[in-house]
Amino acid sequence: MKESIEAQNNLIWFLKQYFRYEIRGVDKLDSLTASKSPYIILANHSVNFIDPLLLIHSLYDRFKLAPSPIGYSSFLIENPIMRGFADKYDMISHRDFRKINTTLRNKKSILAYPGGYEEGVLRNFSKEPYKLKWKEKVGLIKIIVNHNIPIVFVAKIGADELVTQSNAVKMPSISRKIFGMVDEIFEEALQMWTVAIHPPIKVIHIITDPIYPSQFLNKKGKRMTKEEALESLRKLEEICQLRLDHFIENRHLLEDDIDKFIKKFIKDSRNYGL
Repeated sequence: MKESIEAQNNLIWFLKQYFRYEIRGVDKLDSLTASKSPYIILANHSVNFIDPLLLIHSLYDRFKLAPSPIGYSSFLIENPIMRGFADKYDMISHRDFRKINTTLRNKKSILAYPGGYEEGVLRNFSKEPYKLKWKEKVGLIKIIVNHNIPIVFVAKIGADELVTQSNAVKMPSISRKIFGMVDEIFEEALQMWTVAIHPPIKVIHIITDPIYPSQFLNKKGKRMTKEEALESLRKLEEICQLRLDHFIENRHLLEDDIDKFIKKFIKDSRNYGL
């Protein structure tokens, strides 16, 4: 992965400048990383691969280590365009429990977006912003129980505004048509295309304090019913949503003048039905 990450340095530099990117609270990972203990990074929705790219590269810059991202869609793993991206960053299918377990046993952390596409592009951001939708992702609880590892929730601010949606959610069908037309040789061009369609909203990753299994697991021991796992997942989701809500309530304190101008422009465009 080291060569893959360092080969993307020019693209990442451009993305960080374009989105005036910040990462805060990365020092909260110092002790976990120093102890060589794996952990699971959970984050609110990622509308495309710009978001995880910025986070993965920032963690690599700090620790010379990067988490392996989990892919919740076969599209990310099997599509000939995205497969190149998946291979470069050691992406793991959420169904591949063997590889996930091996990765954690090898003391390497993982990065997951439990909400997947439903939390990301398959909803109307203007009507329901920044809401976690982890539903029945009990596999996540199974992994946590098996390895007894901490969770690190990362609140991503600016991710919603990166998608220029009208009042009707049209992105999925448009994306499918585009991905269907683009061939593997246009992979790099596609990466730049995803930037071109997004306004330069300021993107911030805020790393919060570690969450330990005892704070949300419904019972001790590795044998849990589906209902018990679901209840534990809901508790974890609630903890993370409360942290996310805190930063969203203070979103205005994180904006700069460019951010305010772009958001007003998008809002006015939506009012005119664009």
